[in-house]
Amino acid sequence: MINCEHKNIAKRIEKRQVFGENFKWQADVCKECSAVLWDNDVQLKYDSWLADVYKNDRDKFSVQFTLPAGASECLIAIARRFPSVEESSLMRALISVYLLVVPGQSGISDEVEKLLRSDTFLKINSGIRMAKKVRFKPKGLIALQSMANLLEISPAKFAEEILVRMLTLAVNSDSELKQLWENMFASKLEAVLNAA
Repeated sequence: MINCEHKNIAKRIEKRQVFGENFKWQADVCKECSAVLWDNDVQLKYDSWLADVYKNDRDKFSVQFTLPAGASECLIAIARRFPSVEESSLMRALISVYLLVVPGQSGISDEVEKLLRSDTFLKINSGIRMAKKVRFKPKGLIALQSMANLLEISPAKFAEEILVRMLTLAVNSDSELKQLWENMFASKLEAVLNAA
């Protein structure tokens, strides 16, 4: 029933698997359409449960991938602008800002995709690959996984692709792309890193 108003409600134990753990709660379920209702109280319980999972096993929230040597060199250059920030925090911030700015904004997405044809991208995306690891907060990893699932790639591959794009954008000499970096990404990156 598409236009169900969920007036005939029953209680039922529901569970949702997240990061290999089961979140269980007493759910309101519509008897008419079988919708499992999610309200602010359930959201608060879920957020609290997720925080506990994070406290007990932070490694569940890590993504491992490889970056080409060119990208690693750019990462080092950008890190010099933020001397008190660890490499892992910088990578997490770059990924977070990308996820904040690019999805759903086709104009920005199109500009970022132009990078794939640039000489800078080819240089950054070359060289021996080095293992990297980034630990996210639960909701950050969920956002990364959700977008990766939509694109039908692994979260690790998506994180790698985001970083190569962001690093290319940050060091690109094209005036339009420089302006895009300054207007849409640089200040947000700085704000995220200052808050970390």
